[in-house]
Amino acid sequence: PSPWWQNIAGLGSTTAHALEAQLLQVFPELEITPASPPVGYQSVIMPLEHIVLAQHLDGRICTNRSPVTPFIPAVEDYQAIQVLLGRYDPNSHTVRSYRREAERLLLWAVVVKQKPVSSLNVSDMSEYRSFLADPQPRELWIGVAQAKPKSSWKPFTGPLSPRSRRYAETVLNNLMSFLVSQHYLLHNPISALPKLKTPAGQRPLDVNRAFNEAHWQLICQVVEQKIISADEYSQAKWLRNQLLLHLGFNLGLRLHELA
Repeated sequence: PSPWWQNIAGLGSTTAHALEAQLLQVFPELEITPASPPVGYQSVIMPLEHIVLAQHLDGRICTNRSPVTPFIPAVEDYQAIQVLLGRYDPNSHTVRSYRREAERLLLWAVVVKQKPVSSLNVSDMSEYRSFLADPQPRELWIGVAQAKPKSSWKPFTGPLSPRSRRYAETVLNNLMSFLVSQHYLLHNPISALPKLKTPAGQRPLDVNRAFNEAHWQLICQVVEQKIISADEYSQAKWLRNQLLLHLGFNLGLRLHELA
């Protein structure tokens, strides 16, 4: 069957799952399971909203669940992810980013590692870091960009760049940290990984938007002329501007540091 929310105008999967989470708070005994996919996907790889997990892979039986009752209405990983997504505007870039990265990690965990997200450890996350740089087998994970209802949909369009991998880890670290803070997970396995190096920091300084020496000398001359020709009130302002320019030029201060 199709998801129940598809027949309701203006209601998407994220808002629908947020509503389910609210219902679980009022009716804890309520059993809500993801609907079967309306599209016949060509492999076990399918979008987050269509995933149906066996109980040994859904997070109920795992190694990293908190021993105390969680603060969120979730008994398995899928519900926990939906609670997280339900905190944000369903049309925001944040939701799209969190859904995409949670979707990729969940698929990788159950397909490659054959374990729930709630059982991933630091070694798994190190392996996942390498996977993002080269998702293999390619025919299973990589395809052309297309809408999710397409049966040939894939979670990747190619290997992720260093910048995209850093962003993916930032998103997943936030996700895991949230679940730890809500006593759903015992610890965050990503936090133990060494930070990815920033290649941009190894590149030459980009000076395309900087003044050259001739520009700087002209600026100094103009400011000095303003100081000389200004009245007493305006002269104080231009003296201040001169001080700010030289502090910025000689010390390289950020704006808030300069302030």
